[in-house]
Amino acid sequence: MKRIEQLLSWLTVLFYPIAIYYWVTWSKIYRWFHNSAYAGINIRNDLTPQDAQRLMDTLPWEADSWEQLWDVAGNPEKFQRDLSVKLLTGILATGPRDCDDFAGWAAVAVDKSYKPKIMATWYKVPGVLFPRGHVVCYVEINGDGYHIGNWGMRGPVINSYQAVAYTVAGEKDADLLAFAILDKNLKVESVERVRWPML
Repeated sequence: MKRIEQLLSWLTVLFYPIAIYYWVTWSKIYRWFHNSAYAGINIRNDLTPQDAQRLMDTLPWEADSWEQLWDVAGNPEKFQRDLSVKLLTGILATGPRDCDDFAGWAAVAVDKSYKPKIMATWYKVPGVLFPRGHVVCYVEINGDGYHIGNWGMRGPVINSYQAVAYTVAGEKDADLLAFAILDKNLKVESVERVRWPML
């Protein structure tokens, strides 16, 4: 079993760049098809990371389903709509809201002086067959790195993408395999393979 886990981790690292570009392409297509439903919804873009996190804490995580091919970065405007409905009426809108939706909204809503970026990570949890992923919004506060999203606000750590990515994996006592940095429009800025598992 250990050998299979190592092989799956190795394949994850090998194909991670392809997987990221697939995810980005599918997410952009999905957003294009669903844009009209959220036309006219504005997102503030002047929030502090702390304020953005407080707002995100009011919404629960909800997994993507087959309609999203189990993983898509949805429209930040949909997240804003869900957030506004919850804050104004107390009613919780239905529909998927997973980690990439939290991170995508935060990357738009947090003031650019905090250098918000979407960070997609892949890591290997001990004893779990398949590697797992998580997406957060990377921010900088007073020269330190943090991440915000549906897991809450974490940091400070050394101001580097890799240090923050390690804290994401560390939440699950996992080994970081790879991560990618994207801007708020899902433009891939970098993809890094961190660890090649031994075969």
